[in-house]
Formats: sequence, structure tokens, C-alpha cells
Amino acid sequence: MPGRLQTSDDEPSREDASDDVMTVDEAARYLRIGRNQLYEAVGRGDLPHLRIGRTIRLPRRARDRVLGRPA
Repeated sequence: MPGRLQTSDDEPSREDASDDVMTVDEAARYLRIGRNQLYEAVGRGDLPHLRIGRTIRLPRRARDRVLGRPA
């Protein structure tokens, strides 16, 4: 299909990949905690995260693990 990103079956498409990580603001709303609390948890190492430059992203699996949900 012209103009469409083609991926193999084992690689998520860009649309799927964007659902796999959240920004700090999105994660704080999702977890129903304040942004500062989330930054403190990241700083303590309580939440696995990705640092991309100066930004922090939280993987879906990490969020689900915090809530006790199976990944």
C-alpha cells in the first residue's frame, strides 16, 4: 500500500508503539498521582522508565506492573 509504513509481524507499527509508552503527564493521570510524585518515584527507581534526552517515558509494562496487572 503506497504511503503506508510496512513492518514485519513481530515489529509493532508506529501506531501500536505509541501506545506502549506514556509521557510523565499521561502516566500521572493514568496512575492518579501527581506529577511530582511520579518524578520522585522515577528518581528512587520505583518505576522503570526510559530517558530520551531530557524526557522521561514510562513503558506500558512498567505501569501495569505497578498496578499489579499482568503484562
